[in-house]
Amino acid sequence: MLNSTIGSTLGTCPSLGARPQFIARAFLRNPAQSTRQLVVRKNKIGDDLLDFVTAGPKLRKWYGAGERPTDGAEPGQEPEEEPEEPPSGEAVLVTDADGGGVGEQVVLQLILARQELKLLVKDVGGAKTAYGPYTTPLPADAVAAAPAKALRGAKALVVLGRLPGGPGVLLGAAKAARVGHVVLLTAAPGASAGGGGFSLGGLLGGGGEAARDLKALAADGGAAAEAVRRCGIPYTILQVAGLTDAGRGGGVRVEAGGGSGGGGGAKWTPLSREGLGALVAAVVDEVPRGRGRTVLAQGAAASGVGAQEQQEAIAAAVAGLPEDS
Repeated sequence: MLNSTIGSTLGTCPSLGARPQFIARAFLRNPAQSTRQLVVRKNKIGDDLLDFVTAGPKLRKWYGAGERPTDGAEPGQEPEEEPEEPPSGEAVLVTDADGGGVGEQVVLQLILARQELKLLVKDVGGAKTAYGPYTTPLPADAVAAAPAKALRGAKALVVLGRLPGGPGVLLGAAKAARVGHVVLLTAAPGASAGGGGFSLGGLLGGGGEAARDLKALAADGGAAAEAVRRCGIPYTILQVAGLTDAGRGGGVRVEAGGGSGGGGGAKWTPLSREGLGALVAAVVDEVPRGRGRTVLAQGAAASGVGAQEQQEAIAAAVAGLPEDS
């Protein structure tokens, strides 16, 4: 399912044609000149198909494929070692990225928003296969124990539910790494699954996928939200009013959150996971000017606009909400 979602979202392979050979062309810009130089190279169809499927030399290493000779090099010649890329300072680190449908949709919407992503996952190989070159998967357990390297070069930290390694470890490392924004996704008090007829407290014995996802977001009992508020990094806490298993898409409505709830779930409209992912993608770059803000999010009627327009509208709505005192 994940691979089919990725395929339909990000496009498919173009036809390579029936000819035994073709010309692959690339434009390279010389920093010292304003003109472009055309470099022409002949490759076999099988080699170029391998490059497409494995997304270039870096991903070929993931799949165990050998290196290809560079232009003008002999097949037996050793390729030059690629230097490690310095951190860009633009990465978004997402925790529990393979923890369920919520994590999948958050990652997909962040990819559509063209964010540079690092993912904390249980299955690194599965994440590499699923997302290809669009993300950098990291082992969750190892990073939770020593998160400093993973946070190097990160502009934002997206926490899905609980804080890996406990409240102090990840947030302390994020502050030391000068991460500029923490986004926490959590369940609002009184959140419900489906149409809102069942309270979260009544779902402890089972339920659908929406119920299980809500339970995961509320598993820490609010400890993550309190730790985020005290961490000293500008934060956005997204309180999810409810999730639905029915359908995809739909709109998102936001308002100031932070209340105790107290049965509010009976009046709230649950969100789709796709809408929840769009919400996270919309607020990542909407950094509060002060301490932070708490946002209550629920579903709304579909607006009929594209993904980018929807995220821009959500970001504008969140920016207009009051910040926490």
